[in-house]
Amino acid sequence: MSKFSDTLVYLRKRAGFSQQELADKMEVSRSLVGMYESGQRMPSYEMLEALADIFNVNIDFLTGHEDSGEMSKEFREKLAHIIEMRDKADLVAAGVDLYEVGLIINGAIPLSLDMACQLAEQLGESLDSMLGLDAAKSAPGSGSGLDMEIINMLISLSDDKKAEALNYIRYLANGARK
Repeated sequence: MSKFSDTLVYLRKRAGFSQQELADKMEVSRSLVGMYESGQRMPSYEMLEALADIFNVNIDFLTGHEDSGEMSKEFREKLAHIIEMRDKADLVAAGVDLYEVGLIINGAIPLSLDMACQLAEQLGESLDSMLGLDAAKSAPGSGSGLDMEIINMLISLSDDKKAEALNYIRYLANGARK
């Protein structure tokens, strides 16, 4: 699939449209929408404009125009690492859309500042650390190396033990707030 087809599927599903509903809005056949989504056909410029209007995005977003900046690359790499290491159920519970994140990591969805901030917040990370800026300053308790030691220990645990450890850390954190 192309970046355009991935993005179109994402936008259609996010809007809650069936292929037929999108086809009706575009005044085309459902099979044409299916061909766009499977990558068998690419829309004309006029059709791209219509899709951009329907989903309230720009054409660059639809076609998967990717920011090649170093910061976006760093963010995507850090995001991929975090998603790989964390429990998927915990991520979903935190409001992370794993399908959307996959598209961001693969570059099918361009990364905006708003999206980066939202993801960093959902992941409990600072934007600076996600961008690889001043990681030591943005990490809580930095200087002692304790945070990295804890993170590395958690990563090495089995899924059952990770869940147990996270529950204990949450328990400790709640006690510290009282």
